[in-house]
Amino acid sequence: MLLHLIWFLSVLTGMIAGQDSISPEKQEVNGREGESVTLTCSYQTSHDGALLYWFRQHPNQAPQYILYKGAGAWSSYQNIPDPRYQSITSYTPNKSTKLTITDVTLADTALYYCYWKLIFSKPIRLTIQRKEDNYEPSYYLLSVSNDTQACLATDFTSYKATQDVFGNAAEATRPDEDSFYSQVALFPPGTLNCTEPEETCDADIFEPDEKVNILALVMQGLRLIFIKTVVFNVLMLLQLWRSYTQ
Repeated sequence: MLLHLIWFLSVLTGMIAGQDSISPEKQEVNGREGESVTLTCSYQTSHDGALLYWFRQHPNQAPQYILYKGAGAWSSYQNIPDPRYQSITSYTPNKSTKLTITDVTLADTALYYCYWKLIFSKPIRLTIQRKEDNYEPSYYLLSVSNDTQACLATDFTSYKATQDVFGNAAEATRPDEDSFYSQVALFPPGTLNCTEPEETCDADIFEPDEKVNILALVMQGLRLIFIKTVVFNVLMLLQLWRSYTQ
């Protein structure tokens, strides 16, 4: 509710904000328990300084204030109540604000917003994984042509798990509320460290299921009965039509 109110006020005060804006560098960030993660926003302002805020929001809860830190002419102003949080701001040459969370826990999984002058950024979704829940990607060679090689990485939990293989050629994605990422990359043949899977699916290993076979026969019988019924009805209608016309 607080977030919606401030967004509404930001629209009403658009003339005050002028050309000011703020936006996240990435909208999805992942980390593991006990590590540190850094969230980054870039901003634009016509002023000689800025007070840059960070908020956190858990599902079905109001946004929670984390800290603010000044930049430029206001760089001496800051308020950081929790020492687990650190912030670095810059004014020149690139205007940005960074939020670093040390020793992260599962409770740090939430949406994070950077804020400046009645303007909230789009949310940054931070997901913290358990240390033991780390799954490495499985690589599959999808196709090879004269000028393109397609490779799939799937079922991995760390956003950067494929960086050594794919580099920055593609972005890992995952469905909402899913813990596993997938990623496809296209490269010239021979430049990608991705091989065909050693194991293949052999159709002969699947044994027939008696219940499935019986069900298939029943469905086939019902189809035949239906077809015969339709044909019979058509013939009867034709016979009635002929008798009526005579």
